[in-house]
Amino acid sequence: MLVGSEYPFKAITGVELSERSAQIARNNLFRSSSRAETRCTAVEVHCENAVDFTVPQGNLLVTMYNPFFGQTFQQCIEHLHHAAQVQPARKIWLAYINPWLGDSTLEQSGYFQRVQRHRPIPRNWTWSLWQHV
Repeated sequence: MLVGSEYPFKAITGVELSERSAQIARNNLFRSSSRAETRCTAVEVHCENAVDFTVPQGNLLVTMYNPFFGQTFQQCIEHLHHAAQVQPARKIWLAYINPWLGDSTLEQSGYFQRVQRHRPIPRNWTWSLWQHV
């Protein structure tokens, strides 16, 4: 979220299941709110389950750093798909960092299409960008 706040997004919403982790994120945001690099100041952290969190209206960029696997990830993808169906004109992108097993889940869902894959050198992690179809 701190890196995202350096870009001119309208708003940034973090979703964290653990109240303790959500509070740590809020504290970090508070401590860094006066950074000169900050371009987006509408940053919030919600303590919610990613499977049924309140999806903001409008176009959306979701960033995940390998958050969960299997059925939980599938349910989260379905939740984003349903949010897209409610507001058909919206665009939803998913930036998935270090996608151990998530790429195959996204491919099989039919809800998202990969538009970019990148592996930074010399790092050993990857990221991929998906767009809702």
